[in-house]
Amino acid sequence: MTPSEKPPPSQLTSVMLDIGGGFGALVVNGTPRDAERQIDIVDDRGQRQHAVVHGVLTARGSSHQAVFASLRQGRYELLDLDGTWIRAFKIEDGRVTNVHL
Repeated sequence: MTPSEKPPPSQLTSVMLDIGGGFGALVVNGTPRDAERQIDIVDDRGQRQHAVVHGVLTARGSSHQAVFASLRQGRYELLDLDGTWIRAFKIEDGRVTNVHL
């Protein structure tokens, strides 16, 4: 596979989330065009984390998602790899937040 080729979606069996006790999770939904795209988030303390959008096959078809399995509750910003602001969102204790690219 060349660097310009994107891998096909893979079978997803499960994702482990660590939420509750002041932590939530984030699922970033994308499109096939976003496959293998790195996205970053930054919290209100300026700490930055990243994840990669992967294609997954589910019983309902394919989707493209990046998962942040455990995030401290609070306000965050979603950024592109180059630091371009995409959107703001809030993580709540014990909840899974879904955002779209």
